[in-house]
Amino acid sequence: MSSIRQLAAIMFTDIVGYTALMGEDEQNAFELLHKNRQLQRPIIEKYGGTWIKELGDGVLASFHTATDAVLCATEIQNACSNINDLKLRVGIHLGEVVFEDSDVFGDGVNIAARLQALAPVGGIWISEPVHKNVANKKEIKTKFAGEQVLKNVKEPVRIYEVIRSGADIDTKESKNKNPEKSIAVLAFVDMSPARDQEYLGDGLAEELINLLSQIRELKVIGRTSSFSFKKKEVDLKTIGKTLNANTILEGSIQKAGNRVRITAQLISADDGFHIWSQRYDRQMDDIFALQDDIASKIAQHLKITLLDNHETAVEKRRTNNLEAYEMFLKGDFYYKKYSADNFEKAMEYFEKAVELDSNYTDAWWYLGLLYFETYGWLYFQKENVEKSIYCAEKAISLDETNANAHFLSGLINFSFYNWKKAGEEIELGNKYTITPYPLTFLPIEPWYRSMLHGDFSFAIHQLQRGIENDPLNMIYLFHLAQINLYGKRNYKETRTLLNKMIELGFPESEAWRYFCESYLFEGQFEIAEEYARKDYHLSGAKGYAAVNLIITLASAGKKEEAQQLYQSVKNTLSIPHFPEWFHSKANAHLGMIDEAFEYLNKAIEERNYGLHTLKYSAGWDVFRADPRFKTILERMKFPE
Repeated sequence: MSSIRQLAAIMFTDIVGYTALMGEDEQNAFELLHKNRQLQRPIIEKYGGTWIKELGDGVLASFHTATDAVLCATEIQNACSNINDLKLRVGIHLGEVVFEDSDVFGDGVNIAARLQALAPVGGIWISEPVHKNVANKKEIKTKFAGEQVLKNVKEPVRIYEVIRSGADIDTKESKNKNPEKSIAVLAFVDMSPARDQEYLGDGLAEELINLLSQIRELKVIGRTSSFSFKKKEVDLKTIGKTLNANTILEGSIQKAGNRVRITAQLISADDGFHIWSQRYDRQMDDIFALQDDIASKIAQHLKITLLDNHETAVEKRRTNNLEAYEMFLKGDFYYKKYSADNFEKAMEYFEKAVELDSNYTDAWWYLGLLYFETYGWLYFQKENVEKSIYCAEKAISLDETNANAHFLSGLINFSFYNWKKAGEEIELGNKYTITPYPLTFLPIEPWYRSMLHGDFSFAIHQLQRGIENDPLNMIYLFHLAQINLYGKRNYKETRTLLNKMIELGFPESEAWRYFCESYLFEGQFEIAEEYARKDYHLSGAKGYAAVNLIITLASAGKKEEAQQLYQSVKNTLSIPHFPEWFHSKANAHLGMIDEAFEYLNKAIEERNYGLHTLKYSAGWDVFRADPRFKTILERMKFPE
């Protein structure tokens, strides 16, 4: 096997939308692939190129000179305009590669492939080495497209676009062009010597998101989506396209003692152009003024104005106690990791924050949310309910215009059947919110409107609005999946959303429960059982996982095994982990309907969390044929 190392211009071409076309019309896709071969082969040969190979719908070719490669790519793109549905992206790089038999390897190949993937539809992107070789050619015109960090490439690559006269470049994508005024604020990178200030960088970026969300006519991407690129080597153009934002704010933070150095730069996602950049060296005491300064400069450079209530809203959200603020940032940092262990850490920091400043509104409602979540979803600890109610009321007493405090109060009251109060609090939250949709809080209104009034279309629309502003927010996707599962009974869509969440990093073990229920409600008991057993073993046989396995086994006709498991659960699990309504569901599916209604009535007396879904949820369908269920609904006093 012989190999030769030499300098070569490598060209990658790729058919746009070929995978989708293959899924829709396989015959048409094969015909298009054949036309692509017929078009490219003679043109590549004309310019002295070597057709190396095809990679799916892509073509890899090499040339002796950069000029030949660019002229060849230009003629290929021009020729594509005469063939329906054939649109290409092209990337070209000049560098050392290794030719081995009939193949080629090396960084040069990798860079050309990355350039092709980033190029616009109908466009040709070339690296700086190619540009230097063609810059003096009259027949070739280029423009700088920006500097990008490419995957598996150590140094940033300066990229140029080849300009073709009269070319129809990116016509399809231009229809979906990002909004004129939109921004994604990335997490600020911790550059401190000990790398122990990540929480401060996250907090600064999140505060800027909150401030910028108050700007008229500016779409601000939510924190979850913007932060999803943290510690990942993804170029800004890809981030912009993924989040539908045309400007990116990125920066770094470096803290030593009481001094902090912050750098921030506002960049055009389309071309990498630096709109504005600034370095700040300040005392930590100035952190609030610094946040305002950065937000104001961004607004200035985007040529838009702040809302009239901007200053008031900012002042009411803050504490003047710097140590309390740091505790709040640390609490927020751990809460956003969204796990039981991190919830406990977050709670400790929020408790310290309110100890240091008893008037810190945001710390109070955040603490209340954690008390509620550790009761409702993790441990079923009733003693935390009163604490969560106290915190919500405390936050509202400190600032009656704090939208999140009202949303928290609405969530608590909704979960424990205070329907009228829940509706009033949600209405107040909507009244006082200063963003197009609450970016930092649980979406309670979709649940209120769907599970009390059956308005599932509203619920889905509201959640989709949230996803528009925060497209990678798994909490919004999670709630959308639940509404589809329990309310709309759209089980296929539920599984599609769950798979998307898993792609974004949602733990598979957490998704098994909902996969199980989607197949269970659909009547596919064997598949449901597979997921139920996985969930049961991974969760340590507790809570939802246990009751789901009991229900699934009983539904699949394995009543004896289900009964044995239920007896085991009753003997080994304490009531806080297996509340009355779990017992009720287990008994109903085991055919012990009288016992099931006894437990259900007791669940109402004990004000179990989870009964707010009784009216419409598919999870309660096993009860609906029994006349006693109508009495249960009357006891709950659901609104008409």
